[in-house]
Amino acid sequence: MKLLSCEYKGETFAAVSDGKLAYRAAEDMDSLIKALDGRLPGADMLCGKGVELSEVKLLAPIPEPRQDVICLGMNYMDHSAEAARWGKDDFVKNAGKAVYFSKRAAYIVGPGGEIDPHFDIVEGLDYEAELAVVLGKDAYKVTKEDAFGYVLGYSVLNDVSARNLQKAHKQFYFGKSLDTHTTMGPWIVTRDEFAPGAPELDIRCFVNGEKRQDSNTRYMIFGVAEVISELSKGMTLKAGTIIAMGTQVNGAITDLSTLVLLAVVPFNLLKGVLVFLAALMLLLFYFARRREHHVRAVMDLVLCIVCAAGGVALYFVGMGAGYFTIQDFYAIRTPGWVGIGVVVIFNVWLIARGFLAVNRRRTAEKNANRAANRAANAAQQQREAEQRQSAIDANADIEGK
Repeated sequence: MKLLSCEYKGETFAAVSDGKLAYRAAEDMDSLIKALDGRLPGADMLCGKGVELSEVKLLAPIPEPRQDVICLGMNYMDHSAEAARWGKDDFVKNAGKAVYFSKRAAYIVGPGGEIDPHFDIVEGLDYEAELAVVLGKDAYKVTKEDAFGYVLGYSVLNDVSARNLQKAHKQFYFGKSLDTHTTMGPWIVTRDEFAPGAPELDIRCFVNGEKRQDSNTRYMIFGVAEVISELSKGMTLKAGTIIAMGTQVNGAITDLSTLVLLAVVPFNLLKGVLVFLAALMLLLFYFARRREHHVRAVMDLVLCIVCAAGGVALYFVGMGAGYFTIQDFYAIRTPGWVGIGVVVIFNVWLIARGFLAVNRRRTAEKNANRAANRAANAAQQQREAEQRQSAIDANADIEGK
């Protein structure tokens, strides 16, 4: 079942829908949630005269929430890595605990609505597609096992963010709460439309038709039940509360027409590659200096750098093209690991080849030295034998005379 807020012939109301028709259910979504009193809407609500969805103007499911939206920061592994780039003084780093903050939303923008960029105070906007959880009844001291019984349904929310304000004020609130910087919709899908428990849902963000975010809710660090249980231990989560579960890695909108994707690199991976290349360079030039095989050493070094850079580049090109996402990198599910594995194996092979080449050269030199020594000894022995023979022949001649 879908719950929606809409406008029809100048009148706004909350409705239930089977995906084809909208049936008026209450004056607004808050009234509908209160009337349901924790229950899920049934087929009996699909009665009366319905209106084609194409004939109504869809609004945000909860256009004017009674409370601030509760948000999670850095709840996806890749977004935590991205946020860490801003520095520990600018963002709270995830240290095994969920990062919570509130987002004021005096009015939530619905599908097709306009966002005011506030470029008089904002340098650039970030788009953040997130799973929105809507509670159907008050929750207080709820266990994780019972948490989903308090969920009315799920929607999609865009947590539009002004990073420069976040950095300037050292907190999230102002940079997240500008007017029109929360969008949601097109509706709430009730929890019974999904398998029991935490839903694994694809979540994507498109900007001007270009896919900028692509992930799945199974990559969230803290799940829906865990969040509801933890928050309700010390506060009452009222019916109608919206919880935005955090976003994946994202980009920035620098103006109304120009969109720039911020490339995010796993820094541990890059640091590992750089350290590996540095060590490899030292090894190769050590061999080159000792054995003076400069050309071969330089060629090996160039091959290593090209292979490593190519593997990393292919991984991120594939990620940018949407063949896989950075979450898959952490889940060990993509060709990215294969590429990195090939790079590592190839470089290890080059090092091993260097060691083997040095050993072969040393063995060949030792063998050559042994052969030369044996030849020299044989020649010396031959000369000594000839000298002894000459002395014997000389003595024989003297005695014969």
